[in-house]
Amino acid sequence: MELDPTTATVFLTAITATNAVIAFLLWRAMPGLRGLGLVALAHLVQVVGFLFMGAKAPHLITLQNIAHVSAIALVTEGLVMFVGKPLRVWLLVVTPLVTAVLWETMQVYHPSWVGLRVAAFSVLALLLYGRCLGVALRHGRRFGVANTVLITGLVLHMVWSSGRGILALTHPDPDYISRPDVHSWLMLELVFIINFIFFSVLVMVGGLISEELRLRTQTLSDAQRLNDRLREFLHLLSHELRTPLAIIDRTAEMAQLVQADAGGDLSERLEVIRSTAGRMGGLVNNLLAAERADMDETRDELVDLGALLQEITAMLTHKHEQRAIGLTLPPEPIMVTGDADMLSVAFTNVIDNALKFSPPCQSIQVGLRVEAGQAMVSVSDRGIGFPPDQLSRIGERFFRAGNAVKISGSGLGTHLTRNIVAKHGGSVHFRNRRDGGAQVDIVLPLRPSPLEADD
Repeated sequence: MELDPTTATVFLTAITATNAVIAFLLWRAMPGLRGLGLVALAHLVQVVGFLFMGAKAPHLITLQNIAHVSAIALVTEGLVMFVGKPLRVWLLVVTPLVTAVLWETMQVYHPSWVGLRVAAFSVLALLLYGRCLGVALRHGRRFGVANTVLITGLVLHMVWSSGRGILALTHPDPDYISRPDVHSWLMLELVFIINFIFFSVLVMVGGLISEELRLRTQTLSDAQRLNDRLREFLHLLSHELRTPLAIIDRTAEMAQLVQADAGGDLSERLEVIRSTAGRMGGLVNNLLAAERADMDETRDELVDLGALLQEITAMLTHKHEQRAIGLTLPPEPIMVTGDADMLSVAFTNVIDNALKFSPPCQSIQVGLRVEAGQAMVSVSDRGIGFPPDQLSRIGERFFRAGNAVKISGSGLGTHLTRNIVAKHGGSVHFRNRRDGGAQVDIVLPLRPSPLEADD
């Protein structure tokens, strides 16, 4: 069967260019798969070699063979990197240099002996594919069938290359190997093996992706099981810690009532017990709320911020006796979508901190308004404020500002507030007031109107 050289060249160039694009896109999509970039470059260099097919000028013939040999070297080293072995940069540099020297020398001393150049090409190809075969045999077992097919193809091609070299040197017709129909079939076989390696790599890529997906699925399943166990532990912890703390507080309260007339040290110690139990209870609540927020265990419900702030300020006014909390609400309800319990924890932490870090004689102000299409809750006080050089760290887990270390606290409440608000699509902003004290602004997205929701 006769193969037209021009038709063969156009066909091979189109196929090789397509593979170059596919390999490049795969490499860009999955840069972690080392070696795909070299495989893409190998096909591109092979295309350059095809552009010089049929050239008669000696230097162009040399350039054509440099491209073909370099393509083999690139695809070989790409496979080497793909299986996790180091790249031999020197091989990619030496290969074209050796090819250039050989071809220029042969064309000077034996310009008409095409068989010699074909034999030289076969030897270079055997050396490069031998390296590729050795890597596949030693390190490619984890790719299973794809590696077996690759090894089979390499062995068959090496046998073919050996036969081609022997034929070029021993055929009675010295021009036989350079005949257009024969040369076209030889080039077709060269592209076949490069594409064979390429498609073997594609199958290996598919195997790696499947394995990665399996591992990720297993990891997600393990994480879900751990999450479920953690949730069960938190429920148990909630009961085991809250109950004894509540009993301690209630017992101390009853003792205060019984010893109301006694006064003195006993009354003060009972108050310390209740205060300590209250702080421990708040810490437990914050820890549990923090873990719940981290696990994305939040509800999606309609929340009236004004009503929620009224409940919180009433509760804290009772807790902090003799403290004044000014609450400014708009005439119309401001609604958001979220978890009312979690938002209550966030607002309570901020307002409680404002009371804790400001003088007993000073009131704090809580305001609710709509600004720039979002709900804003502002809490301001005339307390110690934030150290300017530490403002950026406010809200880090367990971080406490330098001017707050002498006041009891864990550094968890502000972090929890920021985490809860972030999970509701909002943000928390900390700043110092010009006339002294601190201000915390909590911004939350408003609940969409029914018309906006339909859009």
